[in-house]
Amino acid sequence: MNRTSTVAFVSLALLSVTQAAWQHGRLPETVATHFNTLGQPDAWGPRGNLTAWHLGTVLFIAGMFEGIARIGRLIPAELVNIPHRDHWLAPERREATLTHLSTMTHWMGCAVLAFLMGVFHQVYRANTGGDSLTAAMVVLVAGLLISIAAILGGFLLRFARAPAA
Repeated sequence: MNRTSTVAFVSLALLSVTQAAWQHGRLPETVATHFNTLGQPDAWGPRGNLTAWHLGTVLFIAGMFEGIARIGRLIPAELVNIPHRDHWLAPERREATLTHLSTMTHWMGCAVLAFLMGVFHQVYRANTGGDSLTAAMVVLVAGLLISIAAILGGFLLRFARAPAA
């Protein structure tokens, strides 16, 4: 696995858990737990539920992306769906290809974790006197979509090229 992407991924997961713990003590006892399409709160509950939701979401997402990054090495080559699979998974290129796929998975996980950190920060702000979520959510979603497009673009640049004959 690529060390940089792994360190970034683990760091963001730990930072997300730290964010949940830090925000928990600063939230009022009753918090907005759901927001309508205009970004206005429309359901409330105890802050412990919001913190549990924050932690559960982050840990589930981090575990899912880590599992995907690791399980790729166990999947038979015929089940891997990449362009020119036989070329990229030939014995002399298999390890580099699987490392690249794992790295890409970790970067995708970083994008999702950063998005979730932004979302939970906006929920925290809304519960401590900040504005509605709408404008910030548009920026967060745009950032996530741009990140995913860049990661997938890198994937296509790497694997879509027809191998030299």
